[in-house]
Amino acid sequence: SDLPSDLPSDGQPNFGRMLGELAPGSLVVFLGDSITEQNLYTLYFELYVRSRWRAQRLRFVNVGWGGHRAADGLGRLARDVLARQPAVVLVAFGMNDGQYRAPDRSVVHQYRQEMREIVSRLRQVGAQVVVLSPTPVDTDPAPHLGVARYNTTLEELAAVAGEVARVGGAHFVDLFHPLLRIQRLAKSVNPQFTFIPDGVHPDPVGHLVMAYHLLRGLGLVLPAASATVDASGAGASRSQGCTIEHLQASRSAVRFTLLADAPPFPIPPEAAAAEALVPWGSELGHNRVAVVGLEPGRYGVYAGPDPLGNFSHIELGQGVPVHVRAAVRTRWEAALAVARERFADHLFAWRRLDQALGGGGTPEIMEAYQALDRAQEQTLGALLQPVALPLEVVPEVELRFAEWEVAGPYPLEGRDGFATPFPPEAGEPAPWARTASPRPELGQLDFVRLFGPVTQAVAYARCWLWLPEAATLRLRLGSDDGWKLFLNGRPVDGRDVYRGAAPDQDRVEAALPKGWSVLLVRINNGAGAWEMFCQGSVTGLKGWAASEVLITAREPAAD
Repeated sequence: SDLPSDLPSDGQPNFGRMLGELAPGSLVVFLGDSITEQNLYTLYFELYVRSRWRAQRLRFVNVGWGGHRAADGLGRLARDVLARQPAVVLVAFGMNDGQYRAPDRSVVHQYRQEMREIVSRLRQVGAQVVVLSPTPVDTDPAPHLGVARYNTTLEELAAVAGEVARVGGAHFVDLFHPLLRIQRLAKSVNPQFTFIPDGVHPDPVGHLVMAYHLLRGLGLVLPAASATVDASGAGASRSQGCTIEHLQASRSAVRFTLLADAPPFPIPPEAAAAEALVPWGSELGHNRVAVVGLEPGRYGVYAGPDPLGNFSHIELGQGVPVHVRAAVRTRWEAALAVARERFADHLFAWRRLDQALGGGGTPEIMEAYQALDRAQEQTLGALLQPVALPLEVVPEVELRFAEWEVAGPYPLEGRDGFATPFPPEAGEPAPWARTASPRPELGQLDFVRLFGPVTQAVAYARCWLWLPEAATLRLRLGSDDGWKLFLNGRPVDGRDVYRGAAPDQDRVEAALPKGWSVLLVRINNGAGAWEMFCQGSVTGLKGWAASEVLITAREPAAD
Protein backbone atom coordinates (compact mmCIF):
# COMPACT_ATOMS: atom_id res chain seq x y z
CA SER A 1 0.00 0.00 0.00
CA ASP A 2 1.17 3.55 -0.69
CA LEU A 3 -0.84 4.94 2.24
CA PRO A 4 1.26 6.67 4.94
CA SER A 5 2.07 4.51 7.94
CA ASP A 6 0.04 6.70 10.31
CA LEU A 7 -3.21 5.58 8.71
CA PRO A 8 -5.08 2.53 10.05
CA SER A 9 -6.47 -0.06 7.65
CA ASP A 10 -9.65 1.89 6.94
CA GLY A 11 -7.61 4.81 5.61
CA GLN A 12 -8.83 7.26 8.25
CA PRO A 13 -6.43 8.81 10.79
CA ASN A 14 -7.27 8.21 14.44
CA PHE A 15 -7.27 11.89 15.20
CA GLY A 16 -7.85 11.68 18.92
CA ARG A 17 -4.88 9.37 19.36
CA MET A 18 -2.77 11.41 16.94
CA LEU A 19 -3.47 14.66 18.82
CA GLY A 20 -2.52 12.98 22.08
CA GLU A 21 0.84 11.97 20.61
CA LEU A 22 1.77 15.42 19.29
CA ALA A 23 4.67 17.23 20.89
CA PRO A 24 3.65 20.03 23.27
CA GLY A 25 3.17 23.29 21.44
CA SER A 26 2.41 21.68 18.06
CA LEU A 27 0.68 23.92 15.55
CA VAL A 28 -2.72 23.42 13.91
CA VAL A 29 -3.38 25.61 10.84
CA PHE A 30 -6.69 26.42 9.13
CA LEU A 31 -6.17 27.14 5.42
CA GLY A 32 -9.17 28.31 3.44
CA ASP A 33 -11.31 31.06 2.00
CA SER A 34 -13.64 33.69 3.50
CA ILE A 35 -15.73 31.10 5.36
CA THR A 36 -12.57 30.12 7.21
CA GLU A 37 -11.59 33.78 7.63
CA GLN A 38 -14.94 34.36 9.38
CA ASN A 39 -13.23 32.55 12.28
CA LEU A 40 -16.32 30.89 13.69
CA TYR A 41 -16.31 27.14 12.97
CA THR A 42 -12.54 27.39 13.41
CA LEU A 43 -12.97 29.11 16.78
CA TYR A 44 -15.47 26.58 18.13
CA PHE A 45 -13.29 23.70 16.93
CA GLU A 46 -10.17 25.26 18.44
CA LEU A 47 -11.65 25.83 21.90
CA TYR A 48 -13.15 22.35 22.06
CA VAL A 49 -9.85 20.70 21.13
CA ARG A 50 -7.85 22.98 23.43
CA SER A 51 -10.10 22.07 26.35
CA ARG A 52 -9.80 18.31 25.75
CA TRP A 53 -6.14 17.99 24.75
CA ARG A 54 -4.76 20.43 27.28
CA ALA A 55 -1.50 18.57 27.92
CA GLN A 56 -0.46 19.11 24.29
CA ARG A 57 -0.83 22.91 24.59
CA LEU A 58 -1.72 23.00 20.90
CA ARG A 59 -1.39 26.29 19.09
CA PHE A 60 -3.85 27.36 16.39
CA VAL A 61 -3.44 29.74 13.45
CA ASN A 62 -6.14 30.70 10.95
CA VAL A 63 -4.87 31.76 7.52
CA GLY A 64 -8.24 31.91 5.78
CA TRP A 65 -8.43 34.58 3.08
CA GLY A 66 -11.64 35.91 1.55
CA GLY A 67 -12.19 35.21 -2.14
CA HIS A 68 -9.43 32.63 -2.40
CA ARG A 69 -9.55 29.40 -4.36
CA ALA A 70 -7.40 26.30 -4.06
CA ALA A 71 -5.00 27.92 -6.55
CA ASP A 72 -4.53 30.88 -4.19
CA GLY A 73 -4.00 28.56 -1.25
CA LEU A 74 -1.37 26.67 -3.21
CA GLY A 75 0.32 29.92 -4.18
CA ARG A 76 0.74 31.04 -0.57
CA LEU A 77 1.23 27.60 0.93
CA ALA A 78 4.97 27.97 1.53
CA ARG A 79 4.73 31.40 3.15
CA ASP A 80 1.52 31.05 5.18
CA VAL A 81 1.62 27.38 6.16
CA LEU A 82 4.85 25.48 5.52
CA ALA A 83 7.03 28.22 6.99
CA ARG A 84 5.17 27.79 10.28
CA GLN A 85 6.04 24.05 10.46
CA PRO A 86 2.49 22.82 11.17
CA ALA A 87 1.65 19.45 12.66
CA VAL A 88 -1.96 19.52 11.41
CA VAL A 89 -3.53 21.48 8.56
CA LEU A 90 -7.26 21.73 7.83
CA VAL A 91 -7.83 22.68 4.18
CA ALA A 92 -11.18 24.19 3.17
CA PHE A 93 -11.59 25.42 -0.41
CA GLY A 94 -14.28 25.00 -3.04
CA MET A 95 -16.85 27.75 -2.56
CA ASN A 96 -15.01 30.12 -4.91
CA ASP A 97 -13.46 27.37 -7.03
CA GLY A 98 -16.82 26.59 -8.63
CA GLN A 99 -16.89 30.19 -9.91
CA TYR A 100 -20.59 30.47 -8.95
CA ARG A 101 -21.82 28.78 -12.11
CA ALA A 102 -23.25 25.49 -13.30
CA PRO A 103 -21.04 22.37 -13.24
CA ASP A 104 -18.01 22.74 -15.51
CA ARG A 105 -15.59 19.90 -16.24
CA SER A 106 -12.57 22.19 -16.58
CA VAL A 107 -13.33 23.87 -13.25
CA VAL A 108 -13.63 20.52 -11.50
CA HIS A 109 -10.39 19.29 -13.09
CA GLN A 110 -8.49 22.40 -12.01
CA TYR A 111 -9.80 22.10 -8.44
CA ARG A 112 -8.72 18.42 -8.33
CA GLN A 113 -5.20 19.21 -9.50
CA GLU A 114 -4.63 22.09 -7.10
CA MET A 115 -6.08 20.29 -4.08
CA ARG A 116 -3.92 17.26 -4.86
CA GLU A 117 -0.84 19.44 -4.90
CA ILE A 118 -1.76 21.12 -1.60
CA VAL A 119 -2.27 17.78 0.11
CA SER A 120 0.87 16.27 -1.42
CA ARG A 121 3.13 19.13 -0.32
CA LEU A 122 1.72 19.11 3.20
CA ARG A 123 2.11 15.35 3.53
CA GLN A 124 5.68 15.56 2.26
CA VAL A 125 6.65 17.62 5.31
CA GLY A 126 4.90 15.17 7.65
CA ALA A 127 1.82 17.25 8.43
CA GLN A 128 -1.48 15.55 9.15
CA VAL A 129 -4.07 16.89 6.70
CA VAL A 130 -7.84 17.25 6.97
CA VAL A 131 -9.66 18.09 3.75
CA LEU A 132 -13.06 19.71 4.25
CA SER A 133 -15.69 19.71 1.57
CA PRO A 134 -17.19 23.05 0.56
CA THR A 135 -20.43 23.94 2.31
CA PRO A 136 -23.72 24.40 0.43
CA VAL A 137 -25.29 27.69 -0.56
CA ASP A 138 -28.82 28.85 0.27
CA THR A 139 -30.55 29.83 -2.95
CA ASP A 140 -33.45 31.61 -1.23
CA PRO A 141 -31.45 34.75 -0.29
CA ALA A 142 -29.30 34.29 -3.45
CA PRO A 143 -31.67 33.21 -6.28
CA HIS A 144 -28.98 33.58 -8.96
CA LEU A 145 -27.15 30.65 -7.37
CA GLY A 146 -30.29 28.57 -7.80
CA VAL A 147 -30.49 29.48 -11.45
CA ALA A 148 -26.84 28.40 -11.80
CA ARG A 149 -27.55 25.12 -9.96
CA TYR A 150 -24.55 26.00 -7.80
CA ASN A 151 -25.23 23.35 -5.17
CA THR A 152 -24.80 20.76 -7.93
CA THR A 153 -21.40 22.25 -8.67
CA LEU A 154 -20.46 22.27 -4.99
CA GLU A 155 -21.61 18.67 -4.61
CA GLU A 156 -19.25 17.65 -7.40
CA LEU A 157 -16.40 19.54 -5.75
CA ALA A 158 -17.22 17.85 -2.43
CA ALA A 159 -16.86 14.47 -4.13
CA VAL A 160 -13.52 15.55 -5.58
CA ALA A 161 -12.34 16.73 -2.15
CA GLY A 162 -13.11 13.30 -0.72
CA GLU A 163 -11.29 11.59 -3.56
CA VAL A 164 -8.22 13.82 -3.13
CA ALA A 165 -8.10 13.08 0.59
CA ARG A 166 -8.43 9.35 0.07
CA VAL A 167 -5.71 9.16 -2.57
CA GLY A 168 -3.41 11.57 -0.76
CA GLY A 169 -3.56 9.92 2.66
CA ALA A 170 -5.53 12.70 4.30
CA HIS A 171 -8.69 12.65 6.35
CA PHE A 172 -11.89 13.89 4.75
CA VAL A 173 -14.89 15.50 6.46
CA ASP A 174 -18.02 16.03 4.38
CA LEU A 175 -19.74 19.23 5.48
CA PHE A 176 -21.75 19.70 2.30
CA HIS A 177 -24.33 16.95 2.73
CA PRO A 178 -24.98 17.31 6.50
CA LEU A 179 -25.48 21.08 6.20
CA LEU A 180 -27.66 20.75 3.10
CA ARG A 181 -29.81 18.10 4.81
CA ILE A 182 -30.26 20.22 7.94
CA GLN A 183 -31.04 23.29 5.85
CA ARG A 184 -33.73 21.43 3.90
CA LEU A 185 -35.30 19.92 7.02
CA ALA A 186 -35.40 23.30 8.77
CA LYS A 187 -36.95 24.96 5.71
CA SER A 188 -39.62 22.27 5.56
CA VAL A 189 -40.73 23.44 9.01
CA ASN A 190 -40.10 27.16 8.48
CA PRO A 191 -39.71 28.27 4.84
CA GLN A 192 -38.05 31.50 6.05
CA PHE A 193 -35.26 29.62 7.83
CA THR A 194 -31.66 30.22 6.88
CA PHE A 195 -28.28 29.92 8.54
CA ILE A 196 -26.61 31.27 5.38
CA PRO A 197 -28.13 34.78 5.28
CA ASP A 198 -26.24 36.04 2.20
CA GLY A 199 -26.53 32.70 0.44
CA VAL A 200 -22.80 31.88 0.77
CA HIS A 201 -21.44 32.63 4.25
CA PRO A 202 -22.94 30.75 7.22
CA ASP A 203 -23.94 32.75 10.28
CA PRO A 204 -22.87 31.66 13.80
CA VAL A 205 -25.61 29.01 13.87
CA GLY A 206 -24.35 27.54 10.60
CA HIS A 207 -20.77 27.66 11.82
CA LEU A 208 -21.65 25.80 15.02
CA VAL A 209 -23.32 23.12 12.89
CA MET A 210 -20.13 22.99 10.81
CA ALA A 211 -17.98 22.66 13.93
CA TYR A 212 -20.17 19.89 15.29
CA HIS A 213 -19.89 17.83 12.12
CA LEU A 214 -16.17 18.54 11.86
CA LEU A 215 -15.58 17.28 15.40
CA ARG A 216 -17.87 14.32 14.75
CA GLY A 217 -16.23 13.54 11.43
CA LEU A 218 -12.81 13.41 13.06
CA GLY A 219 -14.03 11.32 15.97
CA LEU A 220 -13.08 14.03 18.45
CA VAL A 221 -16.33 14.29 20.42
CA LEU A 222 -15.40 12.73 23.73
CA PRO A 223 -18.11 11.28 26.00
CA ALA A 224 -19.47 13.73 28.54
CA ALA A 225 -18.32 13.21 32.10
CA SER A 226 -20.70 10.95 33.99
CA ALA A 227 -20.86 9.62 37.53
CA THR A 228 -23.13 7.30 39.46
CA VAL A 229 -23.38 7.78 43.21
CA ASP A 230 -24.92 5.18 45.50
CA ALA A 231 -26.88 6.98 48.23
CA SER A 232 -27.21 3.82 50.29
CA GLY A 233 -23.62 4.22 51.45
CA ALA A 234 -21.56 2.42 48.81
CA GLY A 235 -20.19 5.72 47.54
CA ALA A 236 -19.29 6.63 43.97
CA SER A 237 -19.71 3.34 42.15
CA ARG A 238 -18.88 4.43 38.58
CA SER A 239 -17.34 7.43 36.92
CA GLN A 240 -16.23 8.30 33.40
CA GLY A 241 -14.23 11.37 32.50
CA CYS A 242 -14.37 12.73 36.04
CA THR A 243 -13.58 12.11 39.69
CA ILE A 244 -15.87 12.31 42.71
CA GLU A 245 -14.60 14.00 45.86
CA HIS A 246 -15.93 14.92 49.32
CA LEU A 247 -18.86 12.52 49.06
CA GLN A 248 -21.51 12.63 51.80
CA ALA A 249 -24.40 10.29 51.10
CA SER A 250 -27.52 9.10 52.80
CA ARG A 251 -30.78 7.77 51.44
CA SER A 252 -32.33 11.24 51.79
CA ALA A 253 -29.53 13.54 50.57
CA VAL A 254 -26.23 13.45 48.70
CA ARG A 255 -23.43 16.02 48.51
CA PHE A 256 -20.20 15.73 46.55
CA THR A 257 -17.80 17.56 44.28
CA LEU A 258 -17.51 16.56 40.63
CA LEU A 259 -14.24 17.32 38.89
CA ALA A 260 -14.54 16.59 35.17
CA ASP A 261 -11.50 15.87 33.04
CA ALA A 262 -12.65 18.64 30.70
CA PRO A 263 -15.19 21.44 31.09
CA PRO A 264 -18.53 21.24 29.28
CA PHE A 265 -18.73 23.49 26.21
CA PRO A 266 -21.98 25.50 26.26
CA ILE A 267 -23.43 26.75 23.00
CA PRO A 268 -22.19 30.31 22.43
CA PRO A 269 -25.00 32.88 22.78
CA GLU A 270 -24.78 33.99 19.15
CA ALA A 271 -25.41 30.40 18.01
CA ALA A 272 -28.17 29.48 20.48
CA ALA A 273 -30.60 28.48 17.72
CA ALA A 274 -28.26 25.63 16.74
CA GLU A 275 -29.58 23.66 19.74
CA ALA A 276 -32.55 22.65 17.60
CA LEU A 277 -30.33 21.50 14.71
CA VAL A 278 -27.53 19.43 16.28
CA PRO A 279 -27.20 17.73 19.69
CA TRP A 280 -24.35 20.02 20.79
CA GLY A 281 -25.84 20.58 24.23
CA SER A 282 -26.46 16.93 25.05
CA GLU A 283 -23.11 15.72 23.71
CA LEU A 284 -20.75 18.60 24.44
CA GLY A 285 -22.63 20.99 26.68
CA HIS A 286 -23.11 19.23 30.01
CA ASN A 287 -22.12 16.35 32.25
CA ARG A 288 -24.40 13.61 33.56
CA VAL A 289 -24.98 12.38 37.10
CA ALA A 290 -27.02 9.46 38.44
CA VAL A 291 -27.93 8.89 42.08
CA VAL A 292 -29.28 5.48 43.05
CA GLY A 293 -30.55 4.24 46.38
CA LEU A 294 -32.54 7.36 47.29
CA GLU A 295 -35.78 7.15 49.22
CA PRO A 296 -38.86 7.63 47.03
CA GLY A 297 -39.71 11.28 46.45
CA ARG A 298 -38.67 14.38 44.54
CA TYR A 299 -35.26 15.99 44.82
CA GLY A 300 -33.66 19.26 43.88
CA VAL A 301 -30.22 19.22 42.28
CA TYR A 302 -28.03 22.24 42.98
CA ALA A 303 -24.60 23.26 41.74
CA GLY A 304 -23.58 25.58 44.51
CA PRO A 305 -26.42 28.13 44.64
CA ASP A 306 -27.61 27.35 41.11
CA PRO A 307 -30.72 25.15 40.79
CA LEU A 308 -30.25 22.55 38.04
CA GLY A 309 -33.67 20.94 38.22
CA ASN A 310 -36.21 19.01 40.24
CA PHE A 311 -36.35 15.25 39.64
CA SER A 312 -37.97 12.12 40.99
CA HIS A 313 -35.81 9.44 42.58
CA ILE A 314 -36.51 7.31 39.50
CA GLU A 315 -35.23 10.01 37.14
CA LEU A 316 -32.13 10.51 39.29
CA GLY A 317 -31.48 6.78 39.25
CA GLN A 318 -31.53 6.82 35.46
CA GLY A 319 -29.24 9.86 35.29
CA VAL A 320 -29.91 13.55 34.73
CA PRO A 321 -27.95 16.25 32.87
CA VAL A 322 -25.84 18.62 34.92
CA HIS A 323 -26.31 21.71 32.80
CA VAL A 324 -23.75 24.44 32.50
CA ARG A 325 -23.90 26.81 35.43
CA ALA A 326 -23.45 30.56 35.08
CA ALA A 327 -19.83 30.60 36.25
CA VAL A 328 -18.79 28.01 33.64
CA ARG A 329 -20.66 29.83 30.86
CA THR A 330 -18.93 33.07 31.84
CA ARG A 331 -15.53 31.40 31.56
CA TRP A 332 -16.38 30.06 28.10
CA GLU A 333 -17.56 33.46 26.94
CA ALA A 334 -14.31 34.96 28.23
CA ALA A 335 -12.35 32.29 26.36
CA LEU A 336 -14.27 33.03 23.16
CA ALA A 337 -13.50 36.74 23.57
CA VAL A 338 -9.78 36.13 24.10
CA ALA A 339 -9.60 33.77 21.13
CA ARG A 340 -11.34 36.34 18.93
CA GLU A 341 -8.94 39.06 20.05
CA ARG A 342 -6.03 36.75 19.37
CA PHE A 343 -7.28 36.08 15.82
CA ALA A 344 -7.71 39.82 15.17
CA ASP A 345 -4.17 40.51 16.43
CA HIS A 346 -2.81 37.62 14.34
CA LEU A 347 -4.64 38.90 11.25
CA PHE A 348 -3.12 42.36 11.71
CA ALA A 349 0.39 41.00 12.26
CA TRP A 350 0.11 38.54 9.37
CA ARG A 351 -1.28 40.96 6.80
CA ARG A 352 0.30 44.24 7.96
CA LEU A 353 3.46 43.63 9.99
CA ASP A 354 4.96 40.44 8.59
CA GLN A 355 7.99 41.45 6.52
CA ALA A 356 7.35 38.55 4.16
CA LEU A 357 4.21 40.40 3.09
CA GLY A 358 6.11 43.64 2.60
CA GLY A 359 4.63 45.30 5.66
CA GLY A 360 8.00 46.14 7.12
CA GLY A 361 7.12 45.43 10.74
CA THR A 362 10.12 46.28 12.91
CA PRO A 363 11.70 43.60 15.10
CA GLU A 364 10.49 45.48 18.17
CA ILE A 365 6.89 45.49 16.96
CA MET A 366 7.01 41.81 16.01
CA GLU A 367 8.50 40.95 19.39
CA ALA A 368 5.70 42.85 21.13
CA TYR A 369 3.12 40.97 19.05
CA GLN A 370 4.70 37.62 19.91
CA ALA A 371 4.69 38.50 23.61
CA LEU A 372 1.00 39.40 23.36
CA ASP A 373 0.30 36.11 21.58
CA ARG A 374 2.03 34.15 24.35
CA ALA A 375 0.04 36.00 27.01
CA GLN A 376 -3.22 35.24 25.19
CA GLU A 377 -2.26 31.57 24.93
CA GLN A 378 -1.68 31.43 28.70
CA THR A 379 -5.00 33.14 29.39
CA LEU A 380 -6.85 30.68 27.16
CA GLY A 381 -5.18 27.76 28.89
CA ALA A 382 -6.31 29.04 32.28
CA LEU A 383 -9.89 29.72 31.16
CA LEU A 384 -10.30 26.25 29.67
CA GLN A 385 -9.34 24.36 32.81
CA PRO A 386 -12.16 22.30 34.36
CA VAL A 387 -13.64 23.75 37.53
CA ALA A 388 -14.70 21.69 40.53
CA LEU A 389 -18.49 21.52 40.67
CA PRO A 390 -20.07 21.22 44.13
CA LEU A 391 -23.31 19.25 43.75
CA GLU A 392 -26.14 18.80 46.21
CA VAL A 393 -29.13 16.47 45.86
CA VAL A 394 -31.74 17.18 48.52
CA PRO A 395 -35.44 16.46 49.05
CA GLU A 396 -37.29 19.34 47.48
CA VAL A 397 -40.84 20.54 46.95
CA GLU A 398 -41.18 23.03 44.13
CA LEU A 399 -43.46 25.95 44.97
CA ARG A 400 -45.89 27.33 42.43
CA PHE A 401 -46.92 30.89 43.20
CA ALA A 402 -50.13 30.83 41.16
CA GLU A 403 -52.10 33.26 43.33
CA TRP A 404 -51.22 36.20 45.58
CA GLU A 405 -52.86 38.76 47.78
CA VAL A 406 -51.79 42.25 46.77
CA ALA A 407 -52.04 45.64 48.44
CA GLY A 408 -51.27 49.09 47.10
CA PRO A 409 -50.33 51.28 45.50
CA TYR A 410 -48.75 53.39 48.24
CA PRO A 411 -47.49 56.71 46.83
CA LEU A 412 -44.04 57.71 48.02
CA GLU A 413 -44.73 61.44 47.82
CA GLY A 414 -41.07 62.31 48.03
CA ARG A 415 -40.21 59.75 50.71
CA ASP A 416 -37.40 57.19 50.52
CA GLY A 417 -38.60 54.47 48.12
CA PHE A 418 -36.69 51.70 49.84
CA ALA A 419 -36.76 52.54 53.55
CA THR A 420 -40.19 54.09 54.13
CA PRO A 421 -42.51 51.49 55.77
CA PHE A 422 -46.18 51.15 54.88
CA PRO A 423 -49.05 49.35 56.70
CA PRO A 424 -48.54 45.82 55.23
CA GLU A 425 -44.99 45.48 56.55
CA ALA A 426 -45.98 47.03 59.87
CA GLY A 427 -48.75 44.46 60.38
CA GLU A 428 -51.47 47.09 60.09
CA PRO A 429 -54.78 46.72 58.18
CA ALA A 430 -54.46 47.05 54.40
CA PRO A 431 -56.83 46.72 51.40
CA TRP A 432 -55.77 43.21 50.34
CA ALA A 433 -57.17 41.64 47.16
CA ARG A 434 -56.47 38.22 45.66
CA THR A 435 -55.14 37.99 42.10
CA ALA A 436 -53.93 35.17 39.87
CA SER A 437 -50.44 35.22 38.41
CA PRO A 438 -50.50 35.48 34.59
CA ARG A 439 -47.39 33.27 34.56
CA PRO A 440 -47.65 30.98 37.60
CA GLU A 441 -44.55 28.98 36.67
CA LEU A 442 -42.62 32.22 37.29
CA GLY A 443 -44.81 33.64 40.07
CA GLN A 444 -45.15 36.84 38.04
CA LEU A 445 -47.21 39.88 39.00
CA ASP A 446 -47.62 42.94 36.78
CA PHE A 447 -48.51 45.84 39.05
CA VAL A 448 -49.13 48.20 36.13
CA ARG A 449 -51.88 45.84 35.00
CA LEU A 450 -53.25 45.71 38.54
CA PHE A 451 -52.93 49.37 39.55
CA GLY A 452 -52.35 51.32 36.34
CA PRO A 453 -49.27 53.35 35.30
CA VAL A 454 -48.35 54.62 38.76
CA THR A 455 -44.95 56.23 39.38
CA GLN A 456 -43.00 56.57 42.62
CA ALA A 457 -45.03 54.02 44.56
CA VAL A 458 -44.84 50.77 46.53
CA ALA A 459 -46.90 47.57 46.26
CA TYR A 460 -46.99 44.39 48.36
CA ALA A 461 -47.73 40.76 47.58
CA ARG A 462 -48.17 37.96 50.10
CA CYS A 463 -49.00 34.28 50.47
CA TRP A 464 -48.86 31.58 53.16
CA LEU A 465 -46.86 28.34 53.37
CA TRP A 466 -47.60 25.31 55.54
CA LEU A 467 -44.75 22.93 56.41
CA PRO A 468 -45.15 19.70 58.40
CA GLU A 469 -41.64 20.21 59.82
CA ALA A 470 -38.91 22.84 59.80
CA ALA A 471 -37.12 23.19 56.44
CA THR A 472 -35.27 25.63 54.19
CA LEU A 473 -36.93 28.06 51.79
CA ARG A 474 -35.02 28.92 48.62
CA LEU A 475 -36.42 31.80 46.57
CA ARG A 476 -35.38 33.24 43.20
CA LEU A 477 -36.66 36.79 42.79
CA GLY A 478 -36.84 39.30 39.96
CA SER A 479 -38.10 42.85 40.33
CA ASP A 480 -38.74 46.22 38.76
CA ASP A 481 -37.50 48.04 40.77
CA GLY A 482 -36.18 47.36 44.30
CA TRP A 483 -37.54 44.64 46.62
CA LYS A 484 -37.76 43.57 50.23
CA LEU A 485 -38.70 40.19 51.65
CA PHE A 486 -40.39 39.59 55.01
CA LEU A 487 -41.07 36.21 56.62
CA ASN A 488 -43.51 36.01 59.52
CA GLY A 489 -43.30 39.78 59.94
CA ARG A 490 -39.50 39.95 60.08
CA PRO A 491 -37.29 41.46 57.33
CA VAL A 492 -35.08 38.84 55.67
CA ASP A 493 -33.40 40.49 52.70
CA GLY A 494 -33.79 43.19 50.09
CA ARG A 495 -32.13 45.11 47.31
CA ASP A 496 -32.40 48.79 46.46
CA VAL A 497 -32.06 48.74 42.67
CA TYR A 498 -33.47 50.46 39.59
CA ARG A 499 -33.86 47.91 36.79
CA GLY A 500 -36.15 45.95 34.51
CA ALA A 501 -37.52 42.71 35.92
CA ALA A 502 -36.45 39.23 34.84
CA PRO A 503 -36.68 35.84 36.56
CA ASP A 504 -33.90 34.77 38.91
CA GLN A 505 -32.15 38.10 39.41
CA ASP A 506 -31.62 37.60 43.15
CA ARG A 507 -31.64 34.59 45.46
CA VAL A 508 -32.64 34.24 49.10
CA GLU A 509 -32.32 31.29 51.46
CA ALA A 510 -34.10 31.28 54.81
CA ALA A 511 -35.15 28.83 57.52
CA LEU A 512 -38.88 28.18 57.88
CA PRO A 513 -40.49 26.75 61.02
CA LYS A 514 -43.04 23.98 61.21
CA GLY A 515 -46.61 25.15 60.55
CA TRP A 516 -47.84 28.29 58.78
CA SER A 517 -45.51 31.06 57.59
CA VAL A 518 -46.47 34.24 55.79
CA LEU A 519 -44.27 35.44 52.95
CA LEU A 520 -44.49 39.17 52.15
CA VAL A 521 -42.73 40.82 49.18
CA ARG A 522 -42.48 44.57 48.72
CA ILE A 523 -41.77 45.98 45.24
CA ASN A 524 -40.86 49.62 44.65
CA ASN A 525 -41.47 51.48 41.40
CA GLY A 526 -39.78 54.55 40.02
CA ALA A 527 -41.42 54.90 36.62
CA GLY A 528 -42.57 52.74 33.71
CA ALA A 529 -42.83 48.96 34.07
CA TRP A 530 -43.55 47.59 37.55
CA GLU A 531 -43.51 43.85 38.16
CA MET A 532 -42.05 40.95 40.10
CA PHE A 533 -41.09 37.30 39.60
CA CYS A 534 -40.96 34.77 42.42
CA GLN A 535 -39.89 31.14 42.05
CA GLY A 536 -38.86 28.85 44.85
CA SER A 537 -38.72 25.56 46.62
CA VAL A 538 -38.61 24.02 50.08
CA THR A 539 -35.66 21.71 50.71
CA GLY A 540 -34.69 19.42 53.55
CA LEU A 541 -38.06 17.78 54.15
CA LYS A 542 -38.26 14.05 54.70
CA GLY A 543 -39.84 12.13 51.84
CA TRP A 544 -43.12 11.52 53.61
CA ALA A 545 -43.56 15.25 54.30
CA ALA A 546 -43.35 16.50 50.71
CA SER A 547 -47.03 15.91 49.95
CA GLU A 548 -48.10 17.94 52.98
CA VAL A 549 -46.60 21.28 51.90
CA LEU A 550 -49.33 23.83 51.20
CA ILE A 551 -49.25 27.25 49.55
CA THR A 552 -52.24 29.59 49.50
CA ALA A 553 -53.20 33.22 49.00
CA ARG A 554 -55.96 32.94 51.62
CA GLU A 555 -55.09 33.80 55.17
CA PRO A 556 -55.42 30.58 57.17
CA ALA A 557 -57.92 30.52 60.00
CA ALA A 558 -56.47 30.71 63.48
CA ASP A 559 -56.25 27.33 65.26
